Amino acid sequence: MYELTEKLREDLKKPLGLLIRAGNEMEYIKNNLIEKFVITVGDRTTESFILAGGKPKVEIVDLKEKRSSREKTLTAAETIIKVKNEPGTITEESIRAIKRAISSKKRVRIEIEGEEDLLGIPAIIYAPEGSYVLYGQPNEGLVVVKVDDDVKNKASKILSSMKKVQN
Repeated sequence: MYELTEKLREDLKKPLGLLIRAGNEMEYIKNNLIEKFVITVGDRTTESFILAGGKPKVEIVDLKEKRSSREKTLTAAETIIKVKNEPGTITEESIRAIKRAISSKKRVRIEIEGEEDLLGIPAIIYAPEGSYVLYGQPNEGLVVVKVDDDVKNKASKILSSMKKVQN
């Protein structure tokens, strides 16, 4: 299991991709992402993508928004994987689920018991080049990451600088 450090917590406040300001997300999605291979991280991000007409290849949700429970989140998934991932961590179980979902022929929802906030990192690492990973930037908008070698390397460096702990 990987644990977030305080230094990394600060570093991760900077978006890893293009920040689409709140209020402009739907238009951006409709004009740029509908037919693409997209991984959504977060309940609101997933719902926004679906409401804009998209169908994520992989949805990573924890059925919460800003730490408050939600009744449910819209889904386009054909199958569901459930895993545990404590706040401030990335578990090996979550990484395996992300790899499995990306390689699946079906649209997959990964439901997290705990918190999905950091799972954009392994999603970027294992997503195919040219695909997109979307996640919310609290109180700012939507971050759109186009996956290429450069961003995969950044995500790998973030993961390797996290504290590795036995669980």
